[in-house]
Order: sequence, then C-alpha cells, then structure tokens
Amino acid sequence: MSKVWVNPAIRRVKDILVLNQKDMNTMARRVDIKFRPNERKLFSTQGASGGRRWKPLSPAYKKWKRKKRPGRKIMTFDGKLRDSLTKKGFLHVAIGFLRRNKGFIQVGTHDIKAAWHGPPNRLKNPVLPTRDVLQQTPAQIDQYRQEIWKVMRAKFERAKRAIAKGAR
Repeated sequence: MSKVWVNPAIRRVKDILVLNQKDMNTMARRVDIKFRPNERKLFSTQGASGGRRWKPLSPAYKKWKRKKRPGRKIMTFDGKLRDSLTKKGFLHVAIGFLRRNKGFIQVGTHDIKAAWHGPPNRLKNPVLPTRDVLQQTPAQIDQYRQEIWKVMRAKFERAKRAIAKGAR
C-alpha cells in the first residue's frame, strides 16, 4: 500500500473554511449596517417600505395619542422602540454566534414593545393589531445575504492563497 502525500496548506484549508466567532461577529456587524437604515425607512413610511403598511390606530387611541404625543406616527410613542432598531445602543442587538457548528446572526431589539406588536402578537395581546417592526422585503434580505457573502468570499480567497502558497 502506498502513502499519499497531502500538501500541508491543503490540510489547513478545512480550518480556514470553517466559520469562527470572529467571522460571525463580522457578518452581524455588516448586516447591521444595512439593517438600521432599512428600519429607519420602515418607521418613516409606517411599514410601507417593508411591504405591509402598518394598521391604522383605533379612533379612540388616535384621539388620545394626538393629545399626549402630537405629531407622532404609528409605532412611535416615545421613540425608544424606533431608536432601539435604528441606532446602536443598550437595547439594539447585532450579534453573530455559533451553535452546534451552525452560524446564526441576530439583528433587532431587546425592547419588549417589539414583541407586543410583532406577528403573531407574540405576547398574545388581543387589543394590539400586528404591526411588524422587523418586516423586510426580498431586496433587503438580499442585501443582508450579500454582506454575509462578502465575509465568506474573503475567507475563500484566503484559503485559495494558502493553497497556492503551499504548492510552491
């Protein structure tokens, strides 16, 4: 039986191509850079830029809100929910992590009000209509995929260079 020699650079390719925590964090940051402006637009268009305009306020709440918070749009009472989705800060989430060799990216908010309004009213609030503050269009999702691919492509290029370097 003959032995097969394997270039050490090729042996290392497996390690180069495996995602690590740094890669996941980089992906999350890149996605977040696209996510926050999309959320700003979602709030300024009251959901329309995400594909589904948010349901109007009930007449009684609209009247009350006009007195308490004049000029504020739907889903903006004090601005904290909007800010938690559109600005970096305490309640804003943009993380990448690995679990059982699979990569995950979470971008969003820790603000409980998002769950009150999110589909299908995650906290089972029968009074609040669904107004999804995390709705995204296919084009926006494609933006996020492109940002993830940029990180993956850079990793592939490093692997290719390592193989070429080891073959010399």
